Amino acid sequence: MLLLATAATMLAGRFPAARATVMSPQPQVGGPNHLPTYLQGLQLRDQHGRAWTAGRLQGHLTLLQFVFTQCSSVCPVQTRALVELRAGLTATLRPRLHLLSISLDPLSDTPSTLLRYAQRMGADQAGWDWLTGKPEDIGRLADAMALFAPRPRSDLAAAQAQRSAFPQQTQQVQQTQPTQSTQQARLEDHTTTLWLLDNHGAVRQRYAGMPMDVVRLRREVAALDTLLRSVPGLR
Repeated sequence: MLLLATAATMLAGRFPAARATVMSPQPQVGGPNHLPTYLQGLQLRDQHGRAWTAGRLQGHLTLLQFVFTQCSSVCPVQTRALVELRAGLTATLRPRLHLLSISLDPLSDTPSTLLRYAQRMGADQAGWDWLTGKPEDIGRLADAMALFAPRPRSDLAAAQAQRSAFPQQTQQVQQTQPTQSTQQARLEDHTTTLWLLDNHGAVRQRYAGMPMDVVRLRREVAALDTLLRSVPGLR
């Protein structure tokens, strides 16, 4: 127990943001068969159409990214930076870091669409999963990870006032499907954050995605891998 406590202290010191995860309440990890709450029950499919569950996160580090293939700004730039990051890892460390790119647009991003995108980006590699799934599952994960900023209170107040003043018109608007441009604008607003998960799926660090500090990320992935492998109880 003392050894585990010491290791936890080392993790907090070396990775200060690890203590402030984006989930609330903070996910609890009780051992190799216990995943954080935000991952439990998640069922997705990879770029080859194979079923994917969060149990596959166990046993190695994971770098988590959220994307959508119609993104023309941040997503392709960040993906190319991840290709560079992975290419610069040592031959020993590379298979111990898995990359996970989850689509925020599951209706458009089918497995075959993700495969073509990954191939175009040079990111269709062993140990790199491109995932899609049911909109409700992606939405639940997006909420847990706080991927979208809440609407300002002024916007909410204005919307409430409109509903009160024009109830019939508001109902008609709500029944209308959002346009493609509206959906695209919403997706473009997602956070560009990257998450480094440990071998049990718990968030250990968060990183700014734009610009992405490839050198720092590579260095801290190696440091976390070394630390976790040095303590049997944390493997």
